Amino acid sequence: MWKNFKWKLLTVLLLVLPPVSAGQSDLKQFFDRELTSRVETFTLDNGLQFLLLRQPEIPVFSAVVLVKAGGVDEPRGKSGIAHMFEHMAFKGTTSVGTVDFELEKPALERIERLGYDLTRLRKDHPENTEQIANLSAELKTAQQTHDTLIRNNEFSQIYDRSGARFMNAMTGPDQTMYIVKLPKNRLELWARMETDRLMNPVFRQFYQEREVIMEERRMGVDNSPSGQLWEEFQAAAYTAHPYGDPVIGWMSDIQGLTIEDARAFHATYYVPSNIAVAVVGDIELQELKQVALRYFGIIPAAPEPRRNIPDEPEQVTERRVKLVRDAKPALMMGWHAPKYPSDGACALEVAARVLAQGRTSRLYKRLVMDEKLASGVSVGNFNLARYPALFTVQVDPVRGEDWQRIRDAVLEEIARLSSDPPSDRELLKMKKSIVAEFLRSIERSMFLAIQLAYYEKIMGNWQIMGRYLSDIEAVTAQQVADAAATYLKPGHCTTGVLVGGEEKNR
Repeated sequence: MWKNFKWKLLTVLLLVLPPVSAGQSDLKQFFDRELTSRVETFTLDNGLQFLLLRQPEIPVFSAVVLVKAGGVDEPRGKSGIAHMFEHMAFKGTTSVGTVDFELEKPALERIERLGYDLTRLRKDHPENTEQIANLSAELKTAQQTHDTLIRNNEFSQIYDRSGARFMNAMTGPDQTMYIVKLPKNRLELWARMETDRLMNPVFRQFYQEREVIMEERRMGVDNSPSGQLWEEFQAAAYTAHPYGDPVIGWMSDIQGLTIEDARAFHATYYVPSNIAVAVVGDIELQELKQVALRYFGIIPAAPEPRRNIPDEPEQVTERRVKLVRDAKPALMMGWHAPKYPSDGACALEVAARVLAQGRTSRLYKRLVMDEKLASGVSVGNFNLARYPALFTVQVDPVRGEDWQRIRDAVLEEIARLSSDPPSDRELLKMKKSIVAEFLRSIERSMFLAIQLAYYEKIMGNWQIMGRYLSDIEAVTAQQVADAAATYLKPGHCTTGVLVGGEEKNR
């Protein structure tokens, strides 16, 4: 069965593609046999969705709780709150992480009040340094008192003692995921723990954790020239849509986040109708249904959140961002591109591989091997997202080379893709690489669970993963050329460049 997945995958790759009709049939049969016929789904009365793929070979299971709430869902001025809540989700609940919650509550309330007042004071009256210092000292004392009333890291420790692996969480623009791998006899423990933190989070050490996230931002963005460039590039590419905001948040926003903000975000988005759970491993359907009903089923039903996310207007002129830093040079170029299943989405995915995957790809051959202008080049096409995102080209220029010359070379190769579509050999190679990359990504139970939850909740149906690969296989060379001509126009490009001080006038 699933233990022979690698051999089945290899067989599919050897058979798939030429001719296209045969390849599509082979891939469809593979998905029907290994996934469609084996993935079982059910939805609780409160709206929470479950997906199960049983793998009985090893007595473990991988579980993913995916909440359709990420950076894109944050209120204006509250960027970073999705990521902040993810941190809070490990701080425990009313029953986990506390010595005695009734004793702890007054201390929490005092910290919430002091933290809010201090946050407002720093924002509205930064000149009141003495008052800020006094309030900061009062908050620190309250936090020290509170620390005596908690069991630090108890949530994670319970999982660790139960044999957990890969326990983690991830916040992205579109979603937040909580993942863990456990022995099969810990299914009920997992259900109890995850239900508890969905229903009863306690915002312990909120303001200390806010400082931790601010330091994360300093290290990853503020003190990182490449991080700064990416952030400015994204902000320039989007004028209305929140994809232009960093998931970690703008520093000024993070500094203003309060427990009240986190509580409001949780109340709005952490509701059953906005959550999907995927389990892959040695678990029977009836067993999962029973524990799901007993635990997740008690979460009160609530309507799916109403979203009012603005559409990004069409970009009709080139935009540029230039940073001068004593750092390794970098060039970023981006175009707004359609999301799957819109026309052109799959063709652009193939185009990305033709341009920059492998040493024989067009951009790599020209920029790195032939003209020695760059040490590396990559292309990304973020077409599996909730909203239309960017098609990006990132180049690592050789120090001293003119970034505009490199940019012009990139544009020339994109234009050539329109007039000189990929050959049959290029097309076949890149299609195979996309299929192989995806199938390898779901060999492991955790990554398969992530894909199932993501496609179900973000893309609308887990079976879209099979349709996506079939649509990739159906892409023609002319469709690649047409997509490049339609979406990758020079005048619709956002360019970000990082140059050294000696190059600042170029």
